[in-house]
Amino acid sequence: MRFRFLFIGCLLLNVLYAGAQYQSTYSNGLEGKVVRAIYIDGHDTKWFGTDEGLTRLDGINWKNYGSGNFLFSLFINDIWVDETNGNMIFWVATRGGLSVAVYSQGEFLISASYSQLDGLLGDDILSLCRDNQGIQYAASISGINYLSSNSWKSLTYSTYPDNIPNAPVRVIHSRNDSLYAGTSGGIGRFVNTVDGMTGATRWTSEYGISPLSDDITAIFVDSKGNQWFGTSVGLQKHEGILAKEGWSQFIVADGLVNNYILAISEAPSGEIWVGTKGGVSIFSGRQWQSLQQKDGLVCDTVYDIAFETDGSAWLATHQGVSHYKSGSFLNHIAILEKVKRNLDMQINYPRGADQVDFVFYITQSQTVNITIYDISGKVISKVGGNLLPAGRNVLSCQLYQQSLKTQPGLYIYRFQSSDLNKSDKFFLIR
Repeated sequence: MRFRFLFIGCLLLNVLYAGAQYQSTYSNGLEGKVVRAIYIDGHDTKWFGTDEGLTRLDGINWKNYGSGNFLFSLFINDIWVDETNGNMIFWVATRGGLSVAVYSQGEFLISASYSQLDGLLGDDILSLCRDNQGIQYAASISGINYLSSNSWKSLTYSTYPDNIPNAPVRVIHSRNDSLYAGTSGGIGRFVNTVDGMTGATRWTSEYGISPLSDDITAIFVDSKGNQWFGTSVGLQKHEGILAKEGWSQFIVADGLVNNYILAISEAPSGEIWVGTKGGVSIFSGRQWQSLQQKDGLVCDTVYDIAFETDGSAWLATHQGVSHYKSGSFLNHIAILEKVKRNLDMQINYPRGADQVDFVFYITQSQTVNITIYDISGKVISKVGGNLLPAGRNVLSCQLYQQSLKTQPGLYIYRFQSSDLNKSDKFFLIR
C-alpha cells in the first residue's frame, strides 16, 4: 500500500411523453471529456469519474481533483463511497490501481493506493462494490480481489472453478451477502458467510441458463431482488434464485434503443434505466421509452446512471455528463480538448520504507534530477542523473539523514530537466 501526499415506443409512452420539449443547454465545468462513473452522495453532491481525474459539483461550484491529488491514475473507471461513519471514504478504480481517500470538510485528508505490488490481481481496476458485511471488492480482468484483515485476497477461476467462468472479469455487483461477477464467459456468483466466501453455481451457456449471451457487460439487482444482466447483444432479466428458471430478455425488437448494454440502474420511481452504445432506454415494467442525442442527450454512449433525491437522472457519457429533469437536458462538457500535461507530479510514501516515490510524466526522453530540501533549505536527498524515456517514470528518494529517519513536516522538492525546472512543497506524514 502506498500512502500519498496531498497537494491537495409504445402507444402508452407516446401519450405519456407527448408534447415533451427536449431542450439542451450546455455548461462547462468538467476537465475530462470521457465520464465513466457517477456517484451522488447524501447531500446530492455529484462526483464524476473522468479521464482527467475526479470532479465534484455541489449544485453550483465545480472542483477538479486531478494531478497532484490522491489518484493513482487520472483515468477513472468506477467510484464507490462509504458514508456510514460521518466522513466519506472514497474508493476510486483507476487504470493504474485502486486509490482510497478520506474526504472531510471539503478536502481529501488521508489517502492510500493499492496496485499489483500490494496484492491486487491487476492495476487496471474496472469495477468496485461492497457487500452487507462491509467487505470491499475490486475487479480487474484477471479476477476479483477483496480486502480482509487488511490484506487482499482473490477470487479467480483457478481457486473457484465452480463459481466463476474461466474468462476476463468486466463488472461486479453486490446485493446483501451475494456477489455477482460479470465476465466475457458468463456470470459468477459468490456468497459471503461467517465462514468466508462460498460459491453458488456459475451461470453460463454450458448449462443452458444464460439465454441471451455469455458476454456480460453490466449487472444490477433492483429493489425487488430481480437480477439484470447487460450483454453485448441485449438485456437479460432473472427473477428468483433457480438457475434454469425465471429468465427473460430484451433486444431492440422489444424496445431497447441499442443491444450493447453498458449500465443499468433503478430510478426512485422504480423504472429501470439502461445505458447503451446508442442512448438510454427506460423500462416502466411494461413499456420502453428511449432518449438519444437527437433528443438532447450529450452523447449516445452512456457508461453510468445515477439519480438525485428528486428523481432526476444524471448520465455519464463518452463526451460529458447529461442531467435529465422535467423533460429537459442540461449537458456539462469539457469544451477544450486536453493533452497529457508535462510532469503531472504525484508523490507516494511506501509503507515501511523510508523513501519518497516521485511519479511523473515527461513528454520526451531527457535527464531528470530531483532534490529534496527541508524548510531551511538544507539538502535531504537527491536522485536522478540518468536519461529517462518519455511517458510515466518513478524516481525514489531515500530520506535518511545522518543515520536518522527524516521527521514529519513540510519539505520542498525541486524537479530539474532539460525543458522544466519546478519547485513545490509537500508534507511528510508518518
